[in-house]
Parts: sequence; C-alpha cells; structure tokens
Amino acid sequence: MKFASPFCGCARDSDLDPHTVNLDPCTRETRFRTWRSSRYRTYDPHSLRLPTSKDAHLLRRSLILLVLILLEISSWAFLFAWRLESAILERGQGSSDDKKCGTPLYQVVDPGLALIPRLYMLILVIKSFTTPADPVSPARFTLYNPHYLVFYTLASISAIVRSFSYFVTNLEDSWIISSTTEKSFAAIDLVICLAVWILCATTPGELDQGELLDIDDADEGILVLHDGRVVRSGRILSLEASASPLSSVTFSWMNSLLYSGYKKALGADQLWALPFRQRAKENYRHFRNMARSKSLIVRIYQSNQKSIHLQFITAIAAVAFHYANPFFLHRLLSYIQAPDEFPRESGYLYCVAIFVCNIISTLIASQTLLWGRRWHVTMNNMLNSEIYAHTLRLGRIDDETASSTRVGDDQGCGSGGADNMDENAASRRASLMSEDTERLAELASYLHIFYTCPLEIITGVVFLYYLLGKAFLAGLVVMAFALPSTHYISRKLVHVQKQLTEAKSWRIRLVKELVSNIRATKFLAWERKWEQVITNARDDELVKLIKLYTQNTILSLIWFATPVFVTSISFAWYTLVEQKRLDPRQVTAFVSIVLFGMLRDPLNVMPQAVMAYNDAKVSLRHINAFLNTGDKRDSDTDSSNSYHDDEYDDEDAIHRPYDERVKVAFDDNSVFQWPSPPQDAAAHQQQHLQQRLDKYHDNMRVESESIPPPPPPAVPAAATSLFTLSLPRLSFPPGRLSIVTGRHGSGKSSMLSALLGEMTLISGKMHLPSQFLSPYTSLVKDDINQAVYVFKVAYVPQTPWYQYGTVRDNILFFETWDDGRYRETLHQCDLLRDLSLLENGDLTLIGERGTSISETLKLKISLARAVYSRSKTVLIDDIFARFDKHTAALLHEKCISGGLLRARTVILAATQLGAWIRDARLLVRLEDGKVCSVETEDGIVDWIEANQMRITTAEAPLLDDTVNDDRIETLFENDNNFADDELFDEGSVMRESIRYTDDGIRDETKSREIAYATYISVWSTAYEHVGLPMWSSTPSEDTMFLPESLSTKHYVVIYLTLCLITVACNFIRTVVQYRGSLRASNGLFHSLLRAICRAPLQFFDANTHGQIMSRFSKDMETVDSSIGWHVNFLLQTIFGVLGVVITIGVILPEFYIVCIVAGLCYFYIGSVYIRASRELKKLNAASRPPIYSFYTDTLAGLATIRAYREERAMMKKMFQLLDDNMRAFYTLWTTNRWLFVRVELVGAFLSFFIGILLIYKSTNAGLAGIALTFATSLLEYIYWLMRQSTTVDMHFEAIERINEYVDMTPEPPGIVEGSRPPAAWPTSAGVHARDLTVVLNLDGEHVLKHVSFNIQPCEKVAVIGRAGGEKSALIACLFRFVEPMCGSIKIDGVNIAWIGVEDLRSRITYISKEGMLISGTVRSNLDPFGEYDDYELWQALQRVRLASPSPVPSAKDGSVIYDLDMEMSKEGAQLAVADRQLLCIARALLRDCTKFVVYEEAESSSTGEQDKVHAVIQDEFEESTVLVIPHRLHTVNRYDRVMVFDQGALVEYDPPMDLLNNSQSLLRSLMERAGVLDTFSSLSSPSPSPST
Repeated sequence: MKFASPFCGCARDSDLDPHTVNLDPCTRETRFRTWRSSRYRTYDPHSLRLPTSKDAHLLRRSLILLVLILLEISSWAFLFAWRLESAILERGQGSSDDKKCGTPLYQVVDPGLALIPRLYMLILVIKSFTTPADPVSPARFTLYNPHYLVFYTLASISAIVRSFSYFVTNLEDSWIISSTTEKSFAAIDLVICLAVWILCATTPGELDQGELLDIDDADEGILVLHDGRVVRSGRILSLEASASPLSSVTFSWMNSLLYSGYKKALGADQLWALPFRQRAKENYRHFRNMARSKSLIVRIYQSNQKSIHLQFITAIAAVAFHYANPFFLHRLLSYIQAPDEFPRESGYLYCVAIFVCNIISTLIASQTLLWGRRWHVTMNNMLNSEIYAHTLRLGRIDDETASSTRVGDDQGCGSGGADNMDENAASRRASLMSEDTERLAELASYLHIFYTCPLEIITGVVFLYYLLGKAFLAGLVVMAFALPSTHYISRKLVHVQKQLTEAKSWRIRLVKELVSNIRATKFLAWERKWEQVITNARDDELVKLIKLYTQNTILSLIWFATPVFVTSISFAWYTLVEQKRLDPRQVTAFVSIVLFGMLRDPLNVMPQAVMAYNDAKVSLRHINAFLNTGDKRDSDTDSSNSYHDDEYDDEDAIHRPYDERVKVAFDDNSVFQWPSPPQDAAAHQQQHLQQRLDKYHDNMRVESESIPPPPPPAVPAAATSLFTLSLPRLSFPPGRLSIVTGRHGSGKSSMLSALLGEMTLISGKMHLPSQFLSPYTSLVKDDINQAVYVFKVAYVPQTPWYQYGTVRDNILFFETWDDGRYRETLHQCDLLRDLSLLENGDLTLIGERGTSISETLKLKISLARAVYSRSKTVLIDDIFARFDKHTAALLHEKCISGGLLRARTVILAATQLGAWIRDARLLVRLEDGKVCSVETEDGIVDWIEANQMRITTAEAPLLDDTVNDDRIETLFENDNNFADDELFDEGSVMRESIRYTDDGIRDETKSREIAYATYISVWSTAYEHVGLPMWSSTPSEDTMFLPESLSTKHYVVIYLTLCLITVACNFIRTVVQYRGSLRASNGLFHSLLRAICRAPLQFFDANTHGQIMSRFSKDMETVDSSIGWHVNFLLQTIFGVLGVVITIGVILPEFYIVCIVAGLCYFYIGSVYIRASRELKKLNAASRPPIYSFYTDTLAGLATIRAYREERAMMKKMFQLLDDNMRAFYTLWTTNRWLFVRVELVGAFLSFFIGILLIYKSTNAGLAGIALTFATSLLEYIYWLMRQSTTVDMHFEAIERINEYVDMTPEPPGIVEGSRPPAAWPTSAGVHARDLTVVLNLDGEHVLKHVSFNIQPCEKVAVIGRAGGEKSALIACLFRFVEPMCGSIKIDGVNIAWIGVEDLRSRITYISKEGMLISGTVRSNLDPFGEYDDYELWQALQRVRLASPSPVPSAKDGSVIYDLDMEMSKEGAQLAVADRQLLCIARALLRDCTKFVVYEEAESSSTGEQDKVHAVIQDEFEESTVLVIPHRLHTVNRYDRVMVFDQGALVEYDPPMDLLNNSQSLLRSLMERAGVLDTFSSLSSPSPSPST
C-alpha cells in the first residue's frame, strides 16, 4: 500500500518509504489506493497500519485517564487506611457493654475491595500504551474503552448514591470517621468517576480497518484528512463509523450534516458515504458466504444476527423503562397526596427517577429503532443484490417468460433473445425489488413489535389489575369484543384495498396508453373519447376509494373509542359496583388513564402487525421461489465467481495456441434447443388458442356472406414442438467476415444464441473465446490486432437494447474512453448526423425516462457499442434488413468491410444478402434449424453467380459496389458541428447552440403558496354551506372546575358524556377530512386530465412520459390518500399542543415561562430538522426509481450483457444505485432519531420541572395528576408536530407539480360552437394557402416565409425540403399544432383557424413514416373505443390487403393479420413498417376521413413494401387529395406535382418532369447530386395538373 506524495504546498521532494507510514507535519492529507484480491492478498504490518485516527489524541486521553485512575486509587487507598486506623484505635481503647459498638468490619473492608476493580482498570490503561500485535486491529485504548465505560457507569451511580446519602439524608453525627473526610472523599470520588465517564463516553471510536481496505477497483480512492475524517470515492465517510459512545446514543454525529443542511439545501453529493457494514457490496458478500443449502429465512437470520439480537435486547429494555415511568408516577402522586407518610426527600427522588427513566427509555428506544433501520438497510441490500445477481445468472427462459414460445429467429429469442422479455413478466420481476423486498425490509425494521407488544400488554394488564382490581376485568371484556371487530374490519379493509389497487392500476394503464400514444391521439382527435374513458375508470376508482374511507372511518372510530369505553366502564365498575371512591384527589384514576393510553398503541398495532406479517410471508415466498427456480448459468456477479468454466485455467488459457484462443466453432453433431416452457404456461397458451378458434367459428356464423369470412387463427408451430438447431462441424475463420443466411425463421439468430450459450446444449459443443475470459485474462491482447482483446466478445442483437443513460454511456458500455476510437466509431456507424439532430448530442439521455429516439438510431447505437468495444469476436444479428438500402450499404462500406472491425472475427446473420457477401470468407445457409450449405471463400463467388437470378429485384442493387444516395434529407446542406474538432471534445458532443445555462429559477415559495391555496379552495367547496366542526378534543380539561358537591355517579356520567363528545368530535373530524379529500382529489384529477388532453404537442416533447405518469400515479395517490390524513393529523397535534400547554399553565402559571425557553429550543430543533428532512425525503424518493429502471433495463438486455460479459460491471452499478438509495434513506431515518432524542430530552426536562414545581408548591393531588398526565402526552404531540409539518410540506409538493401542468397554456379549443364546419366537410379537399409564415424555434427563425400555394382537389403533391424544417412546419400548420405568425390555410374554402382543432383533425388523415400504432391488439388499434363491429374491421383490413386470403395462414407470415385479437408488440414493432402504415390506412378508412391525406414515406422499408403501400393509396385514395412527404427522390415521379422548399421559401411547384427538364431547377440539381437523374430519362412525363 503506497501513499501519495504530500501536497501541502511545500517544494521539497518526498522521500517517504512506500511501505512505511511516517506522517510528518507536511503530510497533512494522504491519498492512497489499494487493490483487493482473495487469491493474492498479503498482509504487511507496516503497510496495513492505516492512519485512521490521530495517535496524539489517543495518547492524551490515555495519559489523562491514567492520572485520574491513579488519583482515584490513591483516594480509595487513603480511605481504606483511615478507616483501618480508626478501627484499630477503637479496638485498642477497649469497650464496655454500655459503650456503642465499634466500626463494622464490612465498612473497613469495603474500600479495600473497591481497589481491586480499579487496579484492573489501571492495568488496562497501562496496556493501552502498547501497540497491538495484529496490525489490522484497533488501538488498545479503543478495545478497552467499553470496559472503562461499563465500570465507570456503575461507579458513577454508586458515587451519586453515596453523595446523596452523605449530603442529603445522613444529617446525624454518626460518621465512621470525620464527617469532613467522608464528605470530601465522596465529593472527590464523584468528580473523578464523572470525569472518567465523560472522558470514555466522548472518546471517538477508531475507524474499522475494513473501511480503508475494502477497495476492489483501481478507480476507487481513499483520502484520509488531517482531522481524521475519511473520504471514499469523493464522499466523506459517515461520522457514525468513528462516533463516540455518547455521540452514538444521542446521534450528535449528525450535527454537522444537519447544520449544513440548515444553512443550504442538502444535495445528493453532500450525503456521507455509508459505513462499511451497510454498503450493498459488503452486505451481498456477507449474504453469499452463508450456506446456500439452507433456507432463505435462515440465511437472512445468520446474516443479520447482530442487528436482530441488539434489537431484541434494546426493545425489552425500552419496555422495562417505559413502564417504570407510570410506576414512579404512581409513587410521586401518592407522595403528593400524603406527603407526611413519606420521607421529605422522597418526592424529589421520584421526580429524578421519572426524569432518568424518560431519558434512558428515550435513548434505548432510539437504539431499538436504529438497529431496526440498520437491519432494513442490510436486508434491502442483500435481497436486492441477490435478486439482481440471480437474474444475471438466469437462463434464457423461466417460468415467467415461457409464454413466449421460441420459433427460429423472431419469436422471442430470435430477435434478441432474452432482450425481448414480456412486459408483464418484467413488471412482475421488478415487483420483487419494488414491493416484496421492501415489504420484508420494512417488517424487519419493526420486528420488535411482535414481542414487545405482548410484553407491554401483559405488563399494562398486571399493573391495571394492581390498581383497579376486578374492575379492570370489566374493561377487559370490552377490549375482548373490540379486538375481533378490529381484526374483522382490517380484513375487509385489505380486501377493499386490493379492489382499489386493481381499479387504480386500470386507470393508470389507461392514462399510460393515452400518454404513450399522444401523437396518434392528437392526429386522430381522440382526446375527448380518451378523457371520457379515463373519467369512467376514475369514477370506479372513487367508488372503491369511498369504500376504503368508510372502512377506515369505522376502524378509526373503534380505535379511538375502545380505550375511552374501557376506561369509562372500568371506572364505573370500580365506583358503582365495588363502591370504591375515585375522586381527583386519588392517584388511581390518573395512573390508570396513563396506563390505558399506553395500552392503546400495542392493542391497535397487533392486528396491523399480523397483516404485515402475512404480506411479508407472501413476499418471502415470492422471492424464495424466484431464487430457487430458473435455468441458472455461470456468471461473474461476485468476486467468488469466475467468468469461465472451471476446466480452464487462466495460465493455460493464455499459453494456448493462437488458433485455439480465437476459435469460434461448433463440434460435429451439435444440437441445441430452447428450454421448454413449464406445463402451466403451455396449458395457458393452448387455452388462449382454443378461445381464438371459438371466436373464429362464431364469426363464421354471424358475419354476412357478402364478404369472405375471416381466416381461422393460425396454430404456431412452437405450440406443439420446440425449435431445435442441429449443426455439423463448423469453424468460422478468425479475423474475417462470416455470414449466416437463410429465410425468415430458419435459425440464424438461434445459431448466434447457441454460440453465446443462451440455448440448451443437447449434444456436441460450441467454442467461443469468451469461455476463457476471466479478470486475469480480460486484458490479453490479440496477437494480430493489438487494439482488441482476444477473449472478449461483442454482440449486436436484432432488437436493439439500450439502458437509461446518455448515448455516450450506451456506446462505451463500461469501456474506457478513447477519443480517437470514439470519433471513428461515430463516423463508421453513421451516427454524426443523427447525433447532431439531438438536443444534447451524445449526452442526450435516452431510455425509459429520456428522449425518445427512432428505431434506426437504436440499431446504430447497438452497432456502435460493438464497434467501439475492444472485442476480438463480434456477433451481429440480422439488423441490416431494418435499414434502408443506402444506410445498409454505407455501414457495409465504412463499418463491416474495414475500419475498426478490420482483423476482427465478425459473424453476421442476414436475411437479405448485400454487398458485404463479397468480403465474406464463409457463408452458412440455414433451413428450418439445419445447415443446408456451407460455402468457403472460393465457393462464395461461384454461389453468387449461380444464385444471381434468384435474388429479387429489390435486393439486386445491393450487390453492386456503389449505391446512389437519393435520400432527400441528406441532399440538403446541413451544418454538422461534429466535424468541428473544437466542439468534439471529451466533455460533450453536442451542438453549440445548446451550450447555455438556464438561469431561470422557479419561485418555490410562491408556487408552494399556490399549492396550499389550490387544495384548500377545492377542499372547501365540499362544505360551502356547512359550519366548521370542532377540531380540538380535550374536553377533560374542564373536569377540574366541577363543583365538589356532586356524587360519584354524577362524576362518572359527566366523564362518560365528555368521552362520548370527544369520540363524536373525532368521528365528525374524520368524515369531514375524507369528504373534503375526495372532493379535492377528484377536482384536481379532472383538471389535470383536462390539461393533459388539451396540452400542445410540444409539451410532450419537452416532458418525458415518466414525468407525466408520475403526476397521475404517485402525485395523485398522494392527493387521494395522504394529504387529507396528514393535514388532519397535523391540526390534531397543533390543537393537542395548545390544549396541553394551556391546561398545565392554568395549574402552574410558572410553566409558561419554561415553555418559552423550551419553545425556543423546539423551534431551533424543528427548523434544523424540517429543512434537512425535506431535502432528504426528496433525495430518498428520487433515488428509488433508478434502481427499478436499471433492473428493468437489465431484464430487457440479459443476452447482450452476458455476451459482453459485463455482469460484474452491472453488479457494481447496482451496488452504487442501492448505496445511493440507502444513503438517503438511512440518513433520513437517523435524522428522525436525532429529532426524537432531542424532543424527548427537552420534554424530560419539562416533566422534571413540572414535578419539582408541583412538590415545591404543594399542589392539590388532583391538579398534580392532571398536570403530570398531560405532560406525558405533550412530548408525543411535539414530536409528531415536527414530523408532520415536514410530511405535509412534502405532500403539497405533489399539488405544486400538478399545478404546473394544470396552469400551462392549452392548445386551441377542440370545438368552437357557432363556427363548426359542415357535416360533410371536406367534400373536394382543395387546399389554398396564402402568405404563410411560421416560426417553430424559440430563436425566432422563420421556417416558412410567406408561402402561398394551391392544391387542387384529388391532386397528389410531393413536398421536398429539409428534415425537421419546412415539411414539418407545413404538417404542423395543417393540423394546427403550430399557429402561423401570419397567413391562412383554407380547405374547401373553410379557414382552418376559425374552427376547432377536433373538428379539423377528425376530418383529415395523417399517416406517419413509422406508422403510429399502440400496444395491444389489432382490434384496439383499429377500434379502441368499440365503435365498429367485426365485419367492418375485417372489411377495412381486406381493403388494405392485410387480411389473410387463405383459410389457414402461415404463422411465419408476419405481414398477415389472422386474428383481430392478435397481440401486437410495443407500438406494433413486430410488423414491418409498411404493414403498420397499411394498418393506419385501414383505421382511416373506418373513420371515413380520407378526403385529405398527409402521407410520409417510410425510411427503412424496401422497394417492394413501398410499392405495396403505394398501390393501396392509388386504389383507396384515388378521389382524395394527398400530400406526400417522399423519402427518396426516385419516387416523386408518382405524383402530380412537386413542392420544393429551400431556406423556408417555396422555390418550385410544378409537375416533376417539368422541373427535371429545367436546367435551373433545384429538384434537377438534387437528382444530379444523388446520381438518379438518368433513371428518369426514359420515363414519359405524366399528364400535368393545373398549376397554381
């Protein structure tokens, strides 16, 4: 272990020995790094002794302790000698019978015996000056400090008792020796003991050496500052790790963090690093070391024994001291009632006892909760890490993903394998971490209630029986009836909660569908329909919510009324039946009330605890089932695991021949098969298929004979048999290109998956260099290409996988940064132009919560990841079929044929063969999972010539060496900032225009005030004609003013009446709260839904779907369920504090003065807590979603992660995310404990003052009982007042966020009454635009400049212009997503600016280039609101040639729809782009809105697919006006006229052949630049349409 050179600023060189720690004054701060390996660890006593604390500091404390102990020993020795001398003298003088006896022997021996343990302490102090033999052990002083602390705690108590006896009680002249000597000794001993105790209690603990030695990676660093603080990876290590005992129990180690949070809002970077034992990595390592054969619950117990045992001990101790309080209260009230019967100092002793019990109970209870939270943290880390590691080890298929059967290439596995996990299965997996783990960890935090609650109940019952006798049994009968009713209501409450959860999930699902498909909704004018559907779902949810509130109201009524009735009946029985006196001057009533209040919490917590236990048991079963199922694989998720098979040794792998190291091959007769699905999944699939067949036969009977019946559902081959891959001996040439080809479903992707080990091996063997990969061999370079590592493998799945993060992070994928290589990768993968269009370039966030990107860009990023990687072997699935032919040719030329893939083994799966076949050295053709031919280098040329005629016309151009690029968007000049080296740096790859800082700061205070005003205004509308109810519930305060002449019966009746009034007020308050909450939440929901449906389209581009969904889910749930309850609780605590203060102040006016001082303390404590707690809650809430998002991303990309062998890196990232979350969580809960301790300590002093004052003033026993009883509730009120004020403020942030959306500017109204178009509009769809000027960007640049044109009815017009420029602006104006600065557009003479946007968009059609579909079925895409019957749907599908013409279509024909309920993947991704566009045309035909159509040609579709779409357009839109956005120039000859835009102006608008014949035409120059002008020379000009 080496230490860096000192950097204190001096100029001298460092001569530090790297193996010696010599901390001179110059070396004030020391940075060092270490690496950890279980195989090569050595222990050097000189290097492992780390500077965790200042030796001088410990030395000073040791010297002070030595002096004090020597002084104490001297004083005890002096006392022993003095008493011994006195005893000897008394014996020497002799004594007679009438003389008093001499000094007792035990008093003489006592000082001598006291010297023995002090001599032991002296020996320990002397030994603390020595150095420990074990270099990693803490210092001797740290080891012995617990001994000092325990002994001197007992010695201090003894000294206090002795001093109290000498100075207070023993006033007679009966001293053993001189009274002055005895008193002096007692005082000196007390001072010494307290001094030693304070010294030991304030000694900082020495840092665990594991904190400094736990470094696995070279990028982790440790910095030890001159003041002893430690910095880990840029974070200050939590001061808890080195806190003193006193600081630990009082949480004073939190002071510096909370005070910094008081001055400035806490950020995530300011939070301390977690201690060693609470970090996810260490927790997972410890959990994995447990015996795997044991059950999960045993592993959890063994991994957390310390926390469990300490939680148990502290919980039992807390209960004991908690119930000691009412015992001493009873004694104190007895003394106040009859002071003459007790010694005069007894009252003060009882006050001190109550004070001490309060403090000790507070400190111990806080430690109980702390150990519970520590257990929460470790269990959360352990289970989440184990679940994630098990996920990485899972095989291709398990019980949750088996519903997707495997067929060749494209059914599930073939298109990415495990990267294509079902969304519902992924959601169920994610719930293991988000729900089940959290439920278990939360139960662990409060596990002590299962043994403390019964103990509290037993103790309280015994105590009450002691006070009330048999009268308490009467109250116990009421309690016995109340508890079953509470349990019954709780069970019904759980049932209602499940119903509410289902209703809420359905409503959220509908909102998610709306938000995910908002573009389609806007273009189709479906906002009002979606709003109505979601409103109906919300109404159903409100019904369930009302039921839940009703059950909660009944439960709270029982909860509040039970203790009241138990108390009343017990008192009534005590006075009326047993004829005993119970008046305010007796102590029984007040102590009983306190005990009944103490019993209420455990009695009501037990049913909830039982329900929590049942839920946790279910969660444990879920986790245990997941961890014990699945096809496990070897995976590098922990340091104990290796990358590769055990049969290979690292040294052996390195020294193997080069051909064996780079070998990619299959042995002869290798057979692979996809894992079989479980029986239940297969049965479910068969049942679903039978339902579809039944529906088909129903359609056959009911449909009209005028149209052929719909085809029966196809029976997939995979439903009856599993796909099997059989391969002969195959060896792929190293360092060259190999191609695996075959038709769709032949097994190409399965072959790549078999190489990666994702398929089940039946026989034979596959060879891949990654089988030798390990941490030791991961950096072995290739002999030929030194830029790559020979054992690494890269994989490009057919379905691109990416995780949430920047584009750069997804390309690097844990590889180190190389500027030149990164630039080359972007260039070769054709990413420069795509990234220039993104707002933040390659630093743009993509993923679930990031910017939405095109499928083409996703594929390029996936390819760039493999190209940038330093893997020798690269496997590329069939991705080039999804690019247009020019992009595919460009990628072949720049990427596949050379560049960074040169001299690397590339295996490419391709359905369509392109120009890259000429560079291949091996061609493997597959058919139904079997190899039908293998062509080597010489045979490939012959095969090309022999099969040239078999290649379709659409594919023939790909065999040419060059392909003309006639993409319109690339022909216009685009400023590419990526070509500028000054902008292309390591920090950011983005456009210069976005390099600015947003200085706009939201006025948080003002928005919060608006949030409060909004909620109160909506809430109050429910009670416009209702008076405010009583909120205070302290009627018992008036009992002290009742006349004393009333009988006992009257007192009981009055008490019962007041109790009933209190219960009624509480019930009314609960009803008011719930009714107002429902009214407020429903009003806010409808406002939010209306705002989202009316929001402009630009709003959804600026806000991610996750942010919008958060308003409807998390924020609305807060408004529905939390705000009302917490506001009610806050008001209750406020009125409770006021009532208690006023009551005690009336009895003791001096209390007001003390309240001012205590109020100032509470104000300061509360201010510090509230500011820090608010930010910590935000950080805690913000740190949880990334964990689940990361896990979901991992589920989607398991095959890719395992192919790259990045399990270790993914595990490390999960550890970081867990630590980030637990850091905020643990800090938040320790902050709550910090508040609890300080509130209780100040309250203990208040109670102590009240007790002393009551004794001093000789107050009436009844009034004293009221004051002391109310004082016990004051502390709880104050504590929850501070907690709830923060919680309420946090919850109102939800309303604040909702208000941001509600108050945004909406788009124009959907319907303008009095200005609606005719019912048949548009009839001819003639378009007339005049002087159109449009601005899209905030910079004010004109996209369209004074554009005017006419489109004749039924005319087909192509529009050519810049991407994202004139074409987009024209479409946005036609659909009124953008309002022009000036000018107008008229359709059939109707100015579209004068009508509503719903009337406009519902009458015209837009067909996007990607084909806007929604997830679900074919039926839900065509008719989501159930407005058409099946006959009309099938008719529309047949018109666009999507319905199957054959009775039994092939399952492999992905372009045919054979069932209206056929499941579509996300956004219809399983269909080709052309088929998605045809489905959109079918939807438009159903809606009968095809008079005016805007159509964008698809980018990635083949020529044949484009021709299919164009044929449908010619047939169905013959009498329609069509505005076409062509993708390529060679298609413009299909249209009547062409608009050509340049620099925002319409420069050309004529028939295409007229423009081509004009030598000055911009269209002609574009075609010449693209090299496609000659293709038009043989075409005759179409008949021109009338010009403008």
